[in-house]
This record gives sequence, C-alpha cells and structure tokens, in this order.
Amino acid sequence: MKRKIYFYPKTKIGKVSIYGVLIGFLLLIMKTNNILIPFPTMILMGLICIFGITSFFSIIKNKDYALLLFVSSIIGILGILFTIGEILYPH
Repeated sequence: MKRKIYFYPKTKIGKVSIYGVLIGFLLLIMKTNNILIPFPTMILMGLICIFGITSFFSIIKNKDYALLLFVSSIIGILGILFTIGEILYPH
C-alpha cells in the first residue's frame, strides 16, 4: 500500500495546526528581535507546543501525510524541549 506525501495538508485540523505553528514561530522571532509583542515567551512556546502536538495527531490519526505537517510537528517537539529547558534552567 503506497501512501502519497503532499506538500500541503488535506484535513482542516492539519491546516489549522500549520497556521498556528507558523504564527507562534513568527511571533517568537519578532519577540527575540526586540519588537514589542504583548505576549510572554512561555505563552508563545505553549502555543507552538499545542499546535505541534495537534499536527502530530493529524499525521497519526487522520493519516494526513503532508510535508508541512512533518515540519510543524518537528517545530512543536523542539518547542516542547525549549519549554522544558526554560522550566528546569531559568535565567
């Protein structure tokens, strides 16, 4: 059984998770470049983590094999690792 890998997801939850990770990642980049963003860094990382987990579940449950979903789930996993690191070793 061959599975076709798309570039853009086909399911609605996959599309929402990609946009959520993208918005959270862009806001985090803007915050690190000292642009005034009213959100704390941990809320932005929580946003990235939640949508990264959502994209992972979209891959597993809905079998939506899209390249952007794989990338956003990797970003979500890195966001989880960043959040754990900030909790364990705050500066």
